[in-house]
Amino acid sequence: MGIARLVKRGIANPLKLRKLVTEEVVRHNIGRELNKLYHSRGNKRSWNPRGIDIFSEDWDNLVILDALRYDAMRAAIDRRGLEWNITSRISRGSQTPEWLYANFAGRQLYDVVYVSASAMPQYLGVENGDSKRQQRYGFNLDVHELRNIWMDPPEQAVETFIERDEADMVLPAETMIEPALEAVEDHPDKRILIHITQPHDPYLGETGRSLYDDVDAPWQAKLTGDLNVPVSTLREAYRENVDMAVEAAAELVEKMPGKTVVSSDHGEHLLDRAGPIPTREFLHPDKVYTDELVKVPWVEFEGRRREITAEPPVAQADETKNRTTEEQLNALGYL
Repeated sequence: MGIARLVKRGIANPLKLRKLVTEEVVRHNIGRELNKLYHSRGNKRSWNPRGIDIFSEDWDNLVILDALRYDAMRAAIDRRGLEWNITSRISRGSQTPEWLYANFAGRQLYDVVYVSASAMPQYLGVENGDSKRQQRYGFNLDVHELRNIWMDPPEQAVETFIERDEADMVLPAETMIEPALEAVEDHPDKRILIHITQPHDPYLGETGRSLYDDVDAPWQAKLTGDLNVPVSTLREAYRENVDMAVEAAAELVEKMPGKTVVSSDHGEHLLDRAGPIPTREFLHPDKVYTDELVKVPWVEFEGRRREITAEPPVAQADETKNRTTEEQLNALGYL
């Protein structure tokens, strides 16, 4: 329910308004919308102006681990005994569509090959949809090549545990290693951006999988009272996904030639307090620029630099190579 509509109903019936705002979900939604208005300066900002331009940073390979918050990455490095020097950057978005729009819109990036386990670059940057998200964050993705690995998922792909079409699959982080290395081999003169789905939900670890026995959206179900597990269980499920992502990134760092950076598009709220309205927030709503959502890890690994060129792409022999159907996108939940 929108805030304006809620106010109108409250004026008409103050007792009903009082009852509504005592409900946890309603209080959360009101707090979220007020925080969005605050961070976006009344919806005048379409993305976070404090965030970095990822293409102005120095890298040959950029590994994006989706929805990885800074402190979670730091803890994973410690758990695994990795000798990684972690720093941080501020992201331009608190959600992937916002991050994509802020970094790619209106730019000609012929020195970039985008290798993606996420459907978002295709849906927002290539397809012409008419959803609210497309209208808000749609753009023209103008890179040398977009490799949609999710369109032809490997055998290890996992269903999202939601009652949808069989096309609704998630690629485990390890399955992105080979496509990333193939992209470097095919395009040694390009910057390679590898977009790995994890630690973004759904959670693929032992703890995580158990959450989907009765619910489709564990964090939402926890908020509504439909999932009777402690918050620590959901946070453990997220941690398992973080470890999967970091393991894959570690292997890529060892094998990819050139200077590699491991980072994220945005972070994650784990039912901790947002601000300035102190509602307990979960996942990653757009236009909420808290540290948990826009402070992202940044780990650099020096290597023998590759010579990068920005020649325009050659026309594809198969024009459908990077296309998808409306039916596929609908099955994936993006329409």
